[in-house]
Amino acid sequence: MLSNAVRAATRSGARTRTGIARGHNVRRRLGCPTQVPLPGAHVRGFGTAALAKAAAAPKIARATGQDNEDGSVYENYHEASQVYDTIRHPGGAEVILGAWAAGSGLPLHKQAVLDIGCGTGNYAAAVAPHVGSLTCMDGNASMLAKCEAKLRGLGGDASTLRFVQNLLPSLECLESNTFDSAMCNLVIHHIEDDTTRPTWANFTALVAEAKRVLKPGGTLSFNHITPEQVDTYWYLDYVPECKERFRSTLVPTDKMTSIMEDAGFSGVNRTAPIDYVLFRPTETYLDPRGPLDTSWRKSASMWAVGEEDELAVALRRIADDNESGAISDVISESEQRRAALGHTCFFYGTA
Repeated sequence: MLSNAVRAATRSGARTRTGIARGHNVRRRLGCPTQVPLPGAHVRGFGTAALAKAAAAPKIARATGQDNEDGSVYENYHEASQVYDTIRHPGGAEVILGAWAAGSGLPLHKQAVLDIGCGTGNYAAAVAPHVGSLTCMDGNASMLAKCEAKLRGLGGDASTLRFVQNLLPSLECLESNTFDSAMCNLVIHHIEDDTTRPTWANFTALVAEAKRVLKPGGTLSFNHITPEQVDTYWYLDYVPECKERFRSTLVPTDKMTSIMEDAGFSGVNRTAPIDYVLFRPTETYLDPRGPLDTSWRKSASMWAVGEEDELAVALRRIADDNESGAISDVISESEQRRAALGHTCFFYGTA
């Protein structure tokens, strides 16, 4: 059950769906099919051969030639930072604020808050007016610079803002028992490589570090795309190999909860705002020609795990389906899945 504070916060904006792991019951209540098609069943123009190729695809870190010195094992965020803010937005920020208000016992305006993996500062800018102080951390210098410029531009007391470049999962540059609340939005799929992913070792280490830097009773919130929710992104139907590769980077729903609980967080819960989409406005996300634009694609890192030949085929099929009108059905079917599962899920617990 959602706390009263979280309910009050979400009532002002997004509708939410709790208990994402119980998707069967959620879909039944919404009048949707009780069985979401298996990955590939709704992939336009691809069959089992394509999915077999996906399973045999190169490992992510090797396939993209990236390491974590950029803040991500597969995305080049120096490049992405230049276009990231054109269509991304802090969807679900009210869920985070509600969880914080319910968790620490302090009024929001007195809380010291940590943004882990702040990126260009979209979520930081959304919460900054409501909290006492805000430390923004990112491993990528370009993203952090964008974040600092954005928050400095908001005005207010500059002494309440701090900006730290640091690679996850370590938070060793921060003192223990420092923060009342913390958030980490759409980050953790970037920190596991081929050696750590089987046990989610880096996520486990990050949760332990977050527990250390939070004060007793502080609240930690993760905004995370679950493996099930990958099927709600319509454009990924056109890149099945990329889609399955991206799915493999995502910590499963049950592991998110168990790892937080094992680290000592109590009352771990989850909420999916079903009105939230990754891009703004919604019409931009639903633009059937959107993926044909490089900047549009660069605002979603999931494209970065694809290969050039996969992308070329996908763009050709998207262009063809735009011409024939068939793309409308692809988007409509995906939107039915989003109405049942949401685009992302917020996990939160008390230190």
